[in-house]
Amino acid sequence: MGLANRTIHNAVFNLIGWMWPAALYLVTAPYVVRSLGTDAYGILVLVSTILGYFAFLELGLNTAAVKYVAEYYAKGDYNTINKVIGSTLAAYLLLGCLGAAIVASITSLLVTNVLRVPSSLMAVSKLAFYIAALGFLVNMVLSVFSSIPNALQRFDISNKIGILMGTVSTLLTVGLLALGYGLAEVVALNLLVSSASILVYATIAKIMIPQLSLRPSFDRAIFHSLVRFGGYTTVNRISGVILSQLDRMLVGMLLGASFVTFYVIPVSLAARIHSVISRLTMVLFPLASELWGSAQQDRVRAIYNKATRLVLLTSTSLAVPLVVLAPKILYYWMGEKFAETSSTTLILLVMYYYFASLTTVPYFVLDGIGRPQINAVFTTITGITNFVACLLLIPTYGLNGAALASLLSVFLIPVYVIYVETRFIGTNSLKLLNTVYGRPLFAALIVGLTTHLVLQNYIHSLVSLVVVFVLSILLYFAVALVTGALSGEDKRMFMRYVLATWTRVQRANS
Repeated sequence: MGLANRTIHNAVFNLIGWMWPAALYLVTAPYVVRSLGTDAYGILVLVSTILGYFAFLELGLNTAAVKYVAEYYAKGDYNTINKVIGSTLAAYLLLGCLGAAIVASITSLLVTNVLRVPSSLMAVSKLAFYIAALGFLVNMVLSVFSSIPNALQRFDISNKIGILMGTVSTLLTVGLLALGYGLAEVVALNLLVSSASILVYATIAKIMIPQLSLRPSFDRAIFHSLVRFGGYTTVNRISGVILSQLDRMLVGMLLGASFVTFYVIPVSLAARIHSVISRLTMVLFPLASELWGSAQQDRVRAIYNKATRLVLLTSTSLAVPLVVLAPKILYYWMGEKFAETSSTTLILLVMYYYFASLTTVPYFVLDGIGRPQINAVFTTITGITNFVACLLLIPTYGLNGAALASLLSVFLIPVYVIYVETRFIGTNSLKLLNTVYGRPLFAALIVGLTTHLVLQNYIHSLVSLVVVFVLSILLYFAVALVTGALSGEDKRMFMRYVLATWTRVQRANS
């Protein structure tokens, strides 16, 4: 498969891997929230949030494992690959046990003194945290095996497994709630699904690399290399956890568990913008590494410009209807109470995640060209800014204060993007402002007004809401095509991939 087709192929499967669980969530979230209740659902969110704070224990070793497995696989050095996987697995078993022990030891303090958990839910909340502590260990092991398909640039395989296990988890969750089970059983189910995922990934890994050993081992030199590479990734992940988890944690501490539910629902919608863009652009990490390492800086620069424009088009097409239709989305999806409480919060969060999505291309390209320290500095400063703003705004403005705190941190984004483009990529930011950003934003203005003044008048149910939402996205790309924001070369590139894929399918079936 050629470079362009391979990149599109990986991006397409990453997109599918995002769309399917997102669709499942949108369909099942109202039922899950109603079945658990706002307090119990808020606690479920807080359980995953608190576990997320232990991401620093990963030390970035799984990301480093992707790099080194890919490198040594190309050389056919299976002995070193086994040292990489064995050392990572041994480290994660130890760190997983440490993290699980810490979570278990602070559970009583969290439930009784830190979080505003209703007295009727204290016992089940403690049980949920104890189960989740064991799940932390399981997920550490899972991250080792799940890194192998990505290292071999087989994003199609990792996404197929993710879709399968995510579907099983979602359907079984709904089934448990239908049978009358509650919070503890849902957390236990997640633990079982993660355990089963380990077996699936381990089996696939052995098929992909028959010489692979799945036993923990330790090699000092390899471990030092993993830690050196993973250090900046650890900083990025800690800052990322602060950005993505701190607001809901502070909402739970300052406002109460039920408010977490009214906050996390709009977060779950708005964050889809950033997550889908990250899915599409993460393929730039190995691609930029490959091209930069072979002294093809001009191709990296061209890919950067094209990817930036396509990211802007995609994120804008999603953000426009989310902002314009925010009250109707929450009303027809989650009910009147959510629409009254969380509509402004949703609009503010969509604006934040929209701007944050514009950092994904420079982020992955910087990692690819070996400059992760720049990302570490940016995410650290942004995380600190978000933390301070949350402390100042949540007590006064509640849910909207938490969303506004995130939005205020975006003032750092232009500085970061311009610095990356001028210092490392070698592009003219002012020229990009005209050629890359101008036309997509003009198309957004046209479609936003059309959606507000015309399309939303046809929304009278959840089905009509979905139809109008999709029409708004399609209208945006139509306007982008007419205005030249979407070029003919973009269409031809995509069609070449479609034709190549169709040819492969026909050959496989013949």
